[in-house]
Amino acid sequence: MALRDTLVTLLEESALADEARRHVMAAFDGGETEEAESPRAATAGRVFLKSITASGFRGIGPKVTLPLAPGPGLTLVIGRNGSGKSSFAESVEIALTATNARWRELPAAWREGWRNLHVDGPPMVSLAMQVEGEPGTTTVRRTWTGAKVEESSCEVHRPGAGTCELSAVGWNDDLVTYRPFLSYSELGKILTGGPKELHDAIAGILGLERLTAAEARLGAVRKDMEAAAKAVKNELAEIASELERSDDPRAAAARSALSGRRPDLDALAELAAVGSGTDPDLTALRRAAELHGPDADHVADAARRLRDATAKLRSVEGTASEEALRLADLLARALDHAGRHGAASPCPVCGAPGALDDEWTRTTRAEVARLREEAAKADEARAALDRSVEQARSLITPAPAGLDEASASAWDAWSAGRGIGDPGALADHLERAGRDLREACDKARSRAAARLAEVEDRWRPLALRLAAWIPRARSAAESDGTLRSVKAARTWLTGAANALRNEELRPMAERSTAIWNLLRHESNVTLGPITLAGTGNMKKVLLDVQVDGTDTSALGVMSQGELHSLALALFLPRVLEPRTPFGFVVIDDPVQSMDPAKVDGLAQVLSEAARHRQVVVLTHDTRLREAVARLQLPASVIEVTRQERSVVSVRRVEDEVTRALADARAVAASLDLPFQAAVPVVAGLCRTALEAACLEVLRRKRLGAGAPYAEVEALARSARTLADMMSLAAFEEIRPRAAVRAHLGRHGQWAQDAFDLCNRGVHGGALSGDLGSSVDKVDRLVRAVRNGW
Repeated sequence: MALRDTLVTLLEESALADEARRHVMAAFDGGETEEAESPRAATAGRVFLKSITASGFRGIGPKVTLPLAPGPGLTLVIGRNGSGKSSFAESVEIALTATNARWRELPAAWREGWRNLHVDGPPMVSLAMQVEGEPGTTTVRRTWTGAKVEESSCEVHRPGAGTCELSAVGWNDDLVTYRPFLSYSELGKILTGGPKELHDAIAGILGLERLTAAEARLGAVRKDMEAAAKAVKNELAEIASELERSDDPRAAAARSALSGRRPDLDALAELAAVGSGTDPDLTALRRAAELHGPDADHVADAARRLRDATAKLRSVEGTASEEALRLADLLARALDHAGRHGAASPCPVCGAPGALDDEWTRTTRAEVARLREEAAKADEARAALDRSVEQARSLITPAPAGLDEASASAWDAWSAGRGIGDPGALADHLERAGRDLREACDKARSRAAARLAEVEDRWRPLALRLAAWIPRARSAAESDGTLRSVKAARTWLTGAANALRNEELRPMAERSTAIWNLLRHESNVTLGPITLAGTGNMKKVLLDVQVDGTDTSALGVMSQGELHSLALALFLPRVLEPRTPFGFVVIDDPVQSMDPAKVDGLAQVLSEAARHRQVVVLTHDTRLREAVARLQLPASVIEVTRQERSVVSVRRVEDEVTRALADARAVAASLDLPFQAAVPVVAGLCRTALEAACLEVLRRKRLGAGAPYAEVEALARSARTLADMMSLAAFEEIRPRAAVRAHLGRHGQWAQDAFDLCNRGVHGGALSGDLGSSVDKVDRLVRAVRNGW
């Protein structure tokens, strides 16, 4: 079961509250929510190395490439000390991580010598990678722009996906959890540190850093929240002391708001606003600071309208408007009489006959209209004057409360204007009393504003401090429940961590024990269960070690070679994890300090790991190569040499194909073996070489086209005959033997002869001729297959 699944199961079985459970999972997932886990690798499948290229880096001067066969298999990169082989190993690590574990504890002067002095251009390392399920080659390229090793940038080019940053590929966590490289110095450190360092090293090697990181995250969250709450409490004490020393009425209100078990933060927020507070004295000051007399423009306009209306009324009063109205009514009745009795009727006043004729009627009607117009002007002027008086009096508002003596006296004088009936006198009063009131109000406002500013200036520092403290206090109050949940989460996780670690460790520990049993040749040390115990600074590793059946301390009885073997046994299970996206592992100098028997065990362990992973081992010790050859383990051998000015050369020495052909030649040349006895042996070795070449070509074609590795291996296993395997190499599918024969015929009879040797010879078929020349034909056919026959 995956570590995360185990954690979820334990949480479900616990009595922990839901919020605390969420904190545990968020910490485990790196701060993300449970629904948003840390991103997994964005590549389609497992990654294999096709080549390592470097220039200007460490011991490598001019650009050189170390070619590798992508896919499972063991590759030994050999070379004397100083040949540059370790620079290839470090190139892989620094290309993917921007650093190197071996450098971290070295002096700064050593780290500054990472650049090769024999190349003028910028250093560069590049990895060509085959990603399972993706056609083409993915390239990881890191370049440097400065003198420091940190001054680098990395870009990844993926076929069909363009160029992106390394972080976008999604390997960051996996490079820690399933770290696919190990150097000799790291092997030495794994088991020689203190108990806690050993615990963390094994936890790290086995991919258990997420538990430690989760505990650390919860601890950091708790520490930060406790520190924030303590800071809020300490600052509150300082604020309370300052409030005690303040005579501002708001200080007393603030002290009251702070006096409860929980401060009234809303009330404090209101008080913290400068210009706030409901104290009567402050309220009166604010009103006085806003006091204004009557508007000068409005007063002047009202006085002007009064005088204009008075003058207009006087201009029409001389027309005797009331008499004009009476005459108009009288003449209107006369017109009515004439209309009823006719123009020939006598005048009702003087009795004169014919006096009310048409002329009289026209003239009288015009006079009636004039008299009525004159009377209307007088009425309009009187109404306009009344409106002006009313508007002028509306400016005289009641005095506000809280006026000082001078302002109150001026306002009383101003208010007296409401009793003035004469429009002219009222206009004079508005101008005179309005001016006096404005001056009194201006003085009162100025005095109040100065006093208010003085009060606010004294309050402002306290208000600003309160305003800054309140959000932190709110956060602390809101976090109170969260802090309890975080504490509960960390307590639970700390208690469950060792059980979780050992649950995750158990299958890996079993694999470690199995690996140790292969590595412990001629050792009387046996390794039982491995467990992790303790918390915090008391962490330790419990290794169940026995010497000749007696329990003892592991580190006290193991030789350096045994310690390195044990460290390797603890490392390899991680890179064999099914969850790792890395199909390769690079191991630098694992052979040192091992006795010959341990080296044989190491060869077997590496060969077993190479069944599922691409294992690249760099070593200057010839014993590993000798052990691989002696045990007849499949492996490729590449030799690295270094000449003057850091010119590094790479040469393939042997692989399964070349070694099988070399053995075939040796048997063919033997004088002690009868011909008929030598034939099946030579034929078997040649067939091994030819089948290995076909498998190499099939993997290169299919993996390069993006086929999953499991699919390619299943296709290879489906081949039951040599013809099937050759058909897969030629056509990427199994075709009838006749198709293979026809394909061989295109190359010539020598190709048919080579195939017959490998095919019939192993079954004891009758063959004649020189075996040495037959091996040469097979060698030629192998090269043709490898070159894309």
